[in-house]
Amino acid sequence: MKNKRILIFAAALMLMIAGVLFLSKEIISPYVAFDDFKLKNGDYVQIIGKYDKTKPLKQHGGVFSFVIKNDTDLALTVNKNGIKPVNFEHAEQIVVLGRYNPASDIFEADNILTKCPSKYQKEN
Repeated sequence: MKNKRILIFAAALMLMIAGVLFLSKEIISPYVAFDDFKLKNGDYVQIIGKYDKTKPLKQHGGVFSFVIKNDTDLALTVNKNGIKPVNFEHAEQIVVLGRYNPASDIFEADNILTKCPSKYQKEN
């Protein structure tokens, strides 16, 4: 009887570990180099860029749309359901989490993180 309980516990533990490993691809999203996001074939990733202030922000049909670029001016259009974050225009860097859609050539973000280091810089 004791061996049966140990066997059931070990099997349940293995299934739980397998489930965590299977789901970790969605839970833990890697940062991807701006130049390589198209190679990820729809995988859930994070991309860091700078908001391209030369392109207008758009809010249409419940979708917030904008363009980010990297240091070499490679641009990427991003769509996010919802409204623009409050400090969006002041952010020095934008991190978008989501998937690239090759059919529309648009990154479909489900989360946007803004990095505003001026808030944390020491005053002189």
